[in-house]
Amino acid sequence: MSDDLPELDELANLPKPPPISPELDAELAKLEPVATRRPWRQLAIVLAIALAYAGGMLAVLTIRRDLDELPMGWLFMAGIAWLILQQVIIRSQGEGSKLKAAVGRDLKGKASGLLYAAAIPLAFVHPIIADAIFVGVAGMWLVPDRRMAAHVTE
Repeated sequence: MSDDLPELDELANLPKPPPISPELDAELAKLEPVATRRPWRQLAIVLAIALAYAGGMLAVLTIRRDLDELPMGWLFMAGIAWLILQQVIIRSQGEGSKLKAAVGRDLKGKASGLLYAAAIPLAFVHPIIADAIFVGVAGMWLVPDRRMAAHVTE
C-alpha cells in the first residue's frame, strides 16, 4: 500500500468485521438522520446541560438550612437554556418537526419563564411569595403533559 505509513498496511490486514444482524439493520433503518450541528448549536446544548446541572445543584443547596439566600436567577437561566435548546432542535428538524408538533404553542413553557422572571425580583421584596412561585412552577411540571404523551405513543 504505502511505504510512508506502515500503520495503514497493518490496518488493511485486519480481519473484516462481522455483518450487521437483520434486527439491528431494521432498527437502524427506523432512525431519522441528524442534521449536522454548527458550533453555536453545540455550545447551546452544552450550556443547557451545564445550566440543568446547576439547577440540580441549586435544588440540593436549597435543602441546606444554613443558606439564607440563593441565586434563583440560575433557575430562570436554565429555563431560557431549555427554550433555546428546544428551538435549535425544532429548526434542525425542519418544517415537519415531531417536537414542534408535540410542543404546540407551549403555553406551559412560556408561563414558566414568565413566572420565574416575576419571582426573581419578587424574591428581594417577599422571599416567601417568590419561593411559592418557584414551588408552583415545579408542581406545574409534575403534571403529565398530554400533548407529549400523545406523540410519544405514536
